[in-house]
Amino acid sequence: MRTGRTEWVGAKEIAHLLNITPATFHRNLTRLTAEEAFPLPSPHRLKPRTWRRQAVENWIDSQGYSRAELAGVPPGTDSGGKVHLLRMAGAG
Repeated sequence: MRTGRTEWVGAKEIAHLLNITPATFHRNLTRLTAEEAFPLPSPHRLKPRTWRRQAVENWIDSQGYSRAELAGVPPGTDSGGKVHLLRMAGAG
């Protein structure tokens, strides 16, 4: 049950949602934010950075991939996840 409070997620959880490694997420974050409208992190907390869960989920949904399609890339497969992330972002 939602309490009306904003839920925040870190890079590790976002990487899990995208089915990529955290390292792949960090490598692509600047480009995703600048070129693909990935949500900005909270300006109130610099380390560790956090993002609004709903904004991240909305961004994933806006990419045209279902959660089931995202789950098609084996977890922890850096090269597969990286290719999938770049494809998701329209780069490949």
